[in-house]
Amino acid sequence: MKQLLNIDNLDYKDLQDLINRTLIHSRKNSPKTLKDKRVGLIFSEVSLRTQISFTIAVQLLGGISTMITIPHFTTEFDGTPREDICDILRSLEGWMDIFIIRDYSGQILKEALQNIRLPIIDGFCGDNHPTQTIADLGIIKNESGKIQDVEICCVCPNFGSGVMESFALGAVMMGARVIFLISGGEYKPKNKDFFIRLNKIKRECKGKLAITNNHIEALKNAEFLYVDEWWKNSKNFLDIEMNELKVDNDFLKNAPKNIKVMHYLPAHHEREISKQVLYSDFSIAFKQAEFRLYSAMASLEYVHKII
Repeated sequence: MKQLLNIDNLDYKDLQDLINRTLIHSRKNSPKTLKDKRVGLIFSEVSLRTQISFTIAVQLLGGISTMITIPHFTTEFDGTPREDICDILRSLEGWMDIFIIRDYSGQILKEALQNIRLPIIDGFCGDNHPTQTIADLGIIKNESGKIQDVEICCVCPNFGSGVMESFALGAVMMGARVIFLISGGEYKPKNKDFFIRLNKIKRECKGKLAITNNHIEALKNAEFLYVDEWWKNSKNFLDIEMNELKVDNDFLKNAPKNIKVMHYLPAHHEREISKQVLYSDFSIAFKQAEFRLYSAMASLEYVHKII
């Protein structure tokens, strides 16, 4: 039984096959490889790209998707506790063939891995986002024709980013040169074992990761600029100020003219990125969002053992 939980649980060939399959699906000729398969989207968090891309992906591949909004089943409308999460998962197991789980607490994913015998895709439970990484590497290869030796500057917070860490692990595995541009101080990863996992990949692959607060040096040779949302699972995360790391036209004065700007979205206009840059001709953020559909299709085929 295959799972898709962390990008570095894949070997080089598996990740390469997933990226190439993503590109095949981007040509919009979809075989019915999931015909009549039932996929449960088990979400306790708000989602646009993950939820909708997987819903459409299942349909295009010939399957049936069902959205399960967990708070609607664990609690009555008056707030009374209704049903244990493990009982919900075990009931769903008899109706489904694949689970996609999004829950920032990580508790639903933990319960599913301990109690359910179905393929599971981590749809971002706060620490890892493998299908986002597959889409990101797919769009880079689509734009550049390659991933190896491509230089990518990631503007991200020094308090850690699960999305960026997942991306860095995948990009380094594929031979890219990644630079984390942070605001200063020490980078404190969201995943406590991030550097251990990174060093394991670096021993086997040709990619590199550097961390700096020198934005001139970080941008000098960058072919792609990847902007993080600077997200925390807290009510006031939008109050975090970007200062000199806000990506606007002034910030890009030090970047190569042909640089391409990425953002995994949602974007907060005039906070981490200006609306002018997000909507510019050199932004590929919305094409990147489109590739979430194709990576969802490839990921579903992977756990269903099609690739």
